[in-house]
Amino acid sequence: MKQRYIYTIIFGIPGMVLSFIAAEIVAGLVQGLLFLYMYGDGTWPEWTGIAISAIGIGAFVFCVAMIGMMGMSYGKKMESKNVPVQIKYILISLILCALLGGFIFTSNRGYVFKKPSYRRCQEMCVQHGYGAQSTSLEFLDSGAYMCSCMNKQTKKFDDVGTVDQ
Repeated sequence: MKQRYIYTIIFGIPGMVLSFIAAEIVAGLVQGLLFLYMYGDGTWPEWTGIAISAIGIGAFVFCVAMIGMMGMSYGKKMESKNVPVQIKYILISLILCALLGGFIFTSNRGYVFKKPSYRRCQEMCVQHGYGAQSTSLEFLDSGAYMCSCMNKQTKKFDDVGTVDQ
């Protein structure tokens, strides 16, 4: 196999993880800009979710392509120098990708980092049959937060339970 293809794989494996991180950042920035300058706390149109997802996917594909092209150009340089590729570089690349991917997977699900209080309050409101749109956290003397959810019939907040910090 030509070295340009091997180096494309070597660069591409961790490049997918980095591209995923870059796509999350780009999608977050777009969502933040839309929140700040267009829609704010009001209702958002349905197309914004699709647009933000499409922009994130586009950023992911762009980053993977750029990193793959960097690997291919580096491999072409190595072909001209006749430097042999050692399998240890591919194995190191796979191991680093697996470790970083496992860290990202667990951190997104709250196993490494604890979910913020507002997120746990939203989940509690959904479990009790309320919507997750209107929630409120009140700090208690015990150090916990009282989670309240908007009751659509009474237009008042109902206490549903406490959330630890």
